[in-house]
Amino acid sequence: MHTTLTFARGGKPGVEFRFRMIKGMGHSYALAGNNPAHLEAASFFWDFFKEHPKP
Repeated sequence: MHTTLTFARGGKPGVEFRFRMIKGMGHSYALAGNNPAHLEAASFFWDFFKEHPKP
């Protein structure tokens, strides 16, 4: 299993982008059963929103 997590900042303060690439997956929404890493995208979204709550 090979995954890569990349962070990028936007043009405005506080703007952040996160990209996770899973080798061999292509361009699909990650569900535990459809990728070799058994990752679920929803858990990454949840972690992101916990770290960046709506003001």
